[in-house]
Formats: sequence, structure tokens, C-alpha cells
Amino acid sequence: MSDLNQNARKLIEYYCSMEVPPEYALLIKGAWGCGKSHLVKDVIDSMKIANNELKFLSVSLYGISDISDIEAKFFEQLHPVLASKKMMFAGQIAKGVLKGALKIDLDGDGKADATANVSVPDINLAKYLTDTKKCILVFDDLERCSMDIQIILGYINYFVEKDGYKVLLIADETKLVALSDAIENSNKKYQSIKEKLIGKTVEVEADVDRIFDHFVEELVSQHHQKSLYKYKKTVVNSFNESNYKNLRSLRKCFLDLGYWFGLLDREVINNVDLMEHFLAVFISVSMEVHAGRLLPKQVAQLYGIGINYLAMPDEELSNRKDEFKDIKDKYSITFLDSIIDIGYLKRFFEAGYINALEINSAFKESRYFSKENTPDWKKLWYFYELEDKEFIVLQESVLKSFEDRDFTNLCELKHVLGLFLMHSKNKLLDKTPQELLNDTNDYLNDIDNEKTFEISDELLEELNGYGSYQGLGYTCREDADFQLISNAINEFILRIKVVSMKEDAVSFVEAMNTDPQRLISLFRWSNEQKHYADTPILQFAPIDAFFTAFLNLPNGAKRSLLSIFVERLNYNCDVEHKLYPEFVWMKSFHSKLSEHLAKASPSVSKVVIEHNVKLLSERISVLEESIAQKNAVNPKPI
Repeated sequence: MSDLNQNARKLIEYYCSMEVPPEYALLIKGAWGCGKSHLVKDVIDSMKIANNELKFLSVSLYGISDISDIEAKFFEQLHPVLASKKMMFAGQIAKGVLKGALKIDLDGDGKADATANVSVPDINLAKYLTDTKKCILVFDDLERCSMDIQIILGYINYFVEKDGYKVLLIADETKLVALSDAIENSNKKYQSIKEKLIGKTVEVEADVDRIFDHFVEELVSQHHQKSLYKYKKTVVNSFNESNYKNLRSLRKCFLDLGYWFGLLDREVINNVDLMEHFLAVFISVSMEVHAGRLLPKQVAQLYGIGINYLAMPDEELSNRKDEFKDIKDKYSITFLDSIIDIGYLKRFFEAGYINALEINSAFKESRYFSKENTPDWKKLWYFYELEDKEFIVLQESVLKSFEDRDFTNLCELKHVLGLFLMHSKNKLLDKTPQELLNDTNDYLNDIDNEKTFEISDELLEELNGYGSYQGLGYTCREDADFQLISNAINEFILRIKVVSMKEDAVSFVEAMNTDPQRLISLFRWSNEQKHYADTPILQFAPIDAFFTAFLNLPNGAKRSLLSIFVERLNYNCDVEHKLYPEFVWMKSFHSKLSEHLAKASPSVSKVVIEHNVKLLSERISVLEESIAQKNAVNPKPI
């Protein structure tokens, strides 16, 4: 394997092996995260094996604001026993020695029992190292040092010029220059100081081809290393296309991939075409997220836009601006097909959430597995890969399924209508956009009457939160006509959802009478059952019947339910929060609790309620104050 940084390695080795003091420092520069520190450490380890007389003292200057902190780090390396955690004054000895006298508390009672009279006011490396030719000082993260650049470089220069030490400086020089240039009217610029200290500079490049093997062996379990090696070319290409040259970000990708590979079924991992596509998607999105160019919540916006251009008039297309075009243009993959639903990736990058069962199922439903089970609408989505006759057959099949009201999943229905709209605008279907909107409303009325449709929190989230479903972006999703169709479907499902929630809210009363723990579990996060942890529903509960049932609960259940209400008010910190619709109901419930307490006799139940009523009062007051402040800034029109 070729070594992209072979020249850098040889120069570092040559510099460190000089028999005479070079009287200059060697700068190893490169972009942040390109692997400078790793390369230097690798060279040092090799040199120490070849010559055990060499002594390297390495210090990271990240966050260092005082010379004494550097000398403390030197001391720790020169005196590992004194600086070890086995000493009862661990962590304090180095700084104590440097400052002079150290008070020692032998018995841990907070009082000094003895004084260690050791004093090293300024560290003298020659005192500990008799041969400066064998000692190399390594200063890493120079650009992240909190000290003035003139002071830190002057300090380092003393070791080079006066003591004859060899010094390796590791830095992102572009940031050093930028920081120096930001100082107005200064004659102490980095460039002018550099020439007095740094005699030679070598640049390190991100050698991803070489570091790939290291990351696989270090970060991925042995069980999955062979599988990941198989996709090396895909990972390397995607990293190079990102143009970030940041191996630290790539390292994070490998840590994530190790986790994913541990959850994926063997038949998914062994599907070469699928994994090459997925890894290209994953690495590209990961690099953009780690670089801060793409927020996790924006991940879904990358997908499904390109195909919309097929449905746009030329004048609209010329004015259309894609805010992520610069990202898409970098990569060879197409940002049309994410294989699995983009929502899975969004949730992973936002909260690290992966459901192994759902992910594997989604991969197996993709076009990379047997096409025998692939529905015709999904085959039609890839119309640009179809021959003319194939297209006609598939379109007729999907049209018949539409006429027969076979699409009970409303996300699939939205996909189908997006495809029909694109066909219409390209004269591949004899229907106008208005006719398709009318067909949509007729379809929704029919399935409403027959109650033949699927409803779930996941589908509701897919319909409203993302522009894609099952890894495929909705065709024409940016088109105004599609927005009308999409809104009709969304309004339908929301209306149905409200009806369902009202029924659930009424059932809360019965649950309190028969199974209060089941009710409490509905307000907690769960991957196994339906829940309302972050969904407003209490506003639909009949307040009087609910309150009566609440008073009959065991005290433990009362306490748990009230704690949940306090927590929901904590989340519900302003009118923008999704739980805000519950606020008026919460105030009514709080009023009933207060009235009950005023009349109640002393009891354990009263104590339980009193404590939580106080917390409810505090949260209600905070929210009312927040509402008042917002109204003062943005008064409602009269």
C-alpha cells in the first residue's frame, strides 16, 4: 500500500536522528483532523523501537494558558512515579513541586499534616536528561493554545536555541495565521515569529486509504471487520468526495458503522449492491453533519428534490434554488434514493436511535432484495430505469390498484399520487392536476366510509415530518399541485387522528378505575407500545369524570400521575411546544385539586396532592408569564 505521507515520515525521522543540534524546530502542519498527531505518534513509536535511548516528551497545548501547566506535564513524564495516581496526593504533586512547597493531608481530614519541601521553580530538562541529542520535545495543538503566540513560541525557542533540543511542532497553520491576522496593529504576527524558530515545514495530508485499515482494526469488532473491508473503496471514495480531509470525523463514522453492523442481519450486510449504496449515503451525510454544514434535522431535505425537477415548468426550474446543491454536487451518489426511509437516518443523527427490527425490515423491502415482493408502485418510482413497455404495464397496474382503493397506507397513496402528477405534467397520463386532486378527495371519502386505512403514530410522523417514505422521496414534492394533494391527505389523517385521540382520552377514565398502571405507562416513552409521551391528548379528556376517577386512585398512582403532569408542564415551557394544547386543561385540573385540598381533612393522600399542586402552580405561573411576555412583544390584533 502506498503511503501518501512517506516524505513527511522520512523528514521527521531524519530530523529526530540528527547528531548535532539543528537549532530550529520542525513544523508538521495540516488541516484539523487530517491525522498529523497520529502520524507523528506512529513515527515516534517506530523510532523508539529502533533506538531505545531516544526520549520523547509530548505536550498538547490545547487550552494551556500558563507556562507552569506545560512544565507540570513535562514533570509528569520525567517522574511518572511521583505523578502517578498511586500517590495519595495524585494530581497535585506536579503543580505543587513547581510552585515550591506542597501541603500534604495524610489522613484526609482536610488539615495539613506535613509539608513536602521540594522546589523546582523553573523546570530544567538538562537536570534530568544528560544527552540533549537523544531528547525530542513534541508540542501538539499549537493553534489551540490559549497563550499569546509570541510568548509560547518564545518559550519553545529557548529549548531550541539555548539548550539545543530538537522540537516538533504540530499545528493547523492556516488557523495560526488567521488568529495572528485578527490582531490589529500588531507587529507580533505569527509569520514574523515563525522565521526565527521554524527552520523546516512538512505538510501531512489525510491518508484515508492507509488509515482505513487502522480504523477498522481499532474501532470495529472482529466479527464485522472482514465485512467492512469489503466496502473499503466505497467508504474511501465518499470520504474523498466530501473534501473535508478530516480523519477525526471519519473516525466517528467508523464508530457509528461498528454499531450499525452489529444490528444488521447477515443477509443485509452481504448484499453488496445495497451496502455500497447505503455506505455511500451514510458516509456523505455523516461527513456533512460532523462538519456542521448539515444539521441532523435537515437530513431529510437532501432527498427527493432532484426528481421534482421533472415536473417543473422551465421558468420555475430556472428560478428554483436548492440550498443543498453545493453538497449534492460533491458526491457521485444521487440524492433521490436513501434505500431506507430517511427518517431512520434523521433519528439516528439527532438522538442515536436505531430500531434493529425496523431497520432490517426496511432494508429487505428495498429494491436490492428480491423484486418478487416489491410492490408495483415502488417499481414505478424508478421509472427512469424502465423500458417503455415496462412503464406502460406498471402504470396500468398502479392505476387499477388506485381505482380499486387498494392503497390503505396513506404514505403509499401520497407516493402514487406524486407519480401520477409527474406523469401528467410530462404527458404520460391523461389527467390534469385538478382531476388528480379531485380523485384524491374521492379516494379519501371512500376509504373513510369503509374505514379501510392504516393509522399509527409512525405513519402520522412520516406524513407530516419528512418528504419521503421507505427511503424514496415523494415525486413532485416541491410542486404547488402536489402540495394541494399532500395537504388533503394530511388533513384527512389529522382529522381521523383527533377522533381516535378523543376516544383514547375518554378511555383514560375507565383505565384509572381498572388498570391505573396501564394509563401511567401511556405517558412514558416506549418502543413496544403506543404512547403519548410527547403528544397532546389530555385536552380531550372529560375533566369532571377524570378528576373523580383520579381521587379514587391509590396514593402511589396519584403521585406517579401528578409527577407526569408536572413533567409535561416542564416540557411545555412556551406556546410553541407541541404539548401546549393541554395547558388550559391542566389549569382546570389544578383548580379542582386546589378546591379539593381546601376542603380535605389531613391525610396521606392530601400530603401527596399538596406537594405536587405546589409544583404544578409554579410551572403554570412560569408559562403564564411567558405567554404574557410574548403577547406584550407581539400583541394580538383587536
